[in-house]
Amino acid sequence: MSIQDEGIIQLPEDGLFGIDYGAAYTCISEWMGDEHHLEDIKFPKFHNKRFPSAISYLPKFNQWVIGDLAEGCVDKYPKTSFINLKRRIGENIVVLQQEEEEVTCEDILRNFFTIVKDFLHEAISPRKMEGCVVAVPYCFYEYQRSSVMKSIKDAKIPLLGLINEPDAVLLAYCFEGRIQRQEERIMIIDMGESTLDIALYEVRNKKKYIIINCLNITGSPSVGGEDMDRVLLKKILEKHSLQNGELWNDIFVKKQPLSGRMRSSLKELKHKLSAKNEESLMNIQLIPGQNMSQDITRAEFNEWIGSILSSINDYLYKTLDEVDMSPEKIDKVLVNGRSTRTPVIKELIEKLMAHHSEKILYLNNDYLVSQGAAIYAAMLKGKTGMFGLNPINPYSIGIELAGGFFDDIIIKGKRLPCTDKKVYQINKPGANAFDLNIYQGNAKTVNKNQLIIPVEMSGLTPFKEEDDYIIVNIDLDENGIGSLKLDIKSSKISWKRALSGE
Repeated sequence: MSIQDEGIIQLPEDGLFGIDYGAAYTCISEWMGDEHHLEDIKFPKFHNKRFPSAISYLPKFNQWVIGDLAEGCVDKYPKTSFINLKRRIGENIVVLQQEEEEVTCEDILRNFFTIVKDFLHEAISPRKMEGCVVAVPYCFYEYQRSSVMKSIKDAKIPLLGLINEPDAVLLAYCFEGRIQRQEERIMIIDMGESTLDIALYEVRNKKKYIIINCLNITGSPSVGGEDMDRVLLKKILEKHSLQNGELWNDIFVKKQPLSGRMRSSLKELKHKLSAKNEESLMNIQLIPGQNMSQDITRAEFNEWIGSILSSINDYLYKTLDEVDMSPEKIDKVLVNGRSTRTPVIKELIEKLMAHHSEKILYLNNDYLVSQGAAIYAAMLKGKTGMFGLNPINPYSIGIELAGGFFDDIIIKGKRLPCTDKKVYQINKPGANAFDLNIYQGNAKTVNKNQLIIPVEMSGLTPFKEEDDYIIVNIDLDENGIGSLKLDIKSSKISWKRALSGE
């Protein structure tokens, strides 16, 4: 007898989801339970499965909107519209004065995910969201990861954890059954609108179980396709002697987002330059009512973005050099992200893999990151035992020493989660206070690293002349988010707080 025959209604299972919050577009995929397949979510309010990551505040209606509608509002509401908010995650500054309320980047991100949650509930009704995983760039600092998690939790989304975007790409790739050898070394190059990740992996195929070990990671949270757009725009304005105009001031001084008209024109121009190696003539309307005829060759464009290309090339070789691996030992290079489709980027990758171009695979799948995140959600909930994933810490974390030198406590490349500590002597007998700056980065001096948290301790028992010390302990969880603990001998104090946030 069936369940229906007994008059019992079988409710649909709640879903596990992966969210790819990209600088340009957002995608969501779902783990489909026992069916062992993934489904990319189609939202009733949007034309496509992916939608622009834009968010805009409409003062007239006192309302926040996202997606295509927000993208269409950029020109009308430039001061309350945010196109590439991902680039600003973690900025602890007021970006919008909404009546008497001060709005930060974190507030806007919370509003974005709140609307996403509502749209997702509508798309999967009557089912609910059991949990989700959100993908972030590997190169995000601890404070950026913390900001993402806080914004999502404040949006009342049942967050299971974060996954690094290259990790997600590789999970989705392995899920398709494309790992045939017992062991493979795979490099992933993932470049979107705002970030660059280059990750190196060792993948072990145990037939029914695949172990993914990250060996090294390099990249930058501030290298992406938008940087190319801004260079292209700057050169065009210079050619038309518009360096002192209102547009130049808005974009390059006030750091306002590019309008929809500008972004469309620049992307069309880049597309033309990518499609053919000859001069591209184009009428560009950067200023309302004023068309600009612009002749640009691919060689000229490549020269303009030379510094960006140089950074990407340095990261490519650094990823291998730091683990003493030659390109010949790489079995596959998986290339993902819309910005990697630029011909000159492809040339850099092909140069790296000289005589082994057959190992390069351009994935060209906009949903790999969200699919990998959905797989990871299933892993965290114990719904699949197909994979083992071992991420690493992308940056060293430590303190500032005298002279501005950086002393690492947790080194780059440690498996997450991890913890470590160091003992530091106090050389200020009689003092009852000290300052301690925590930095994250891989440079030897703090001025080239990222300040995470300044600590000011006062009102302590005065330090003794002999053998007084503090113990600095740092913990990082599986999401790369940490805590700081100080044990101060003279005061017999054990003080602890999160690395970022309150």
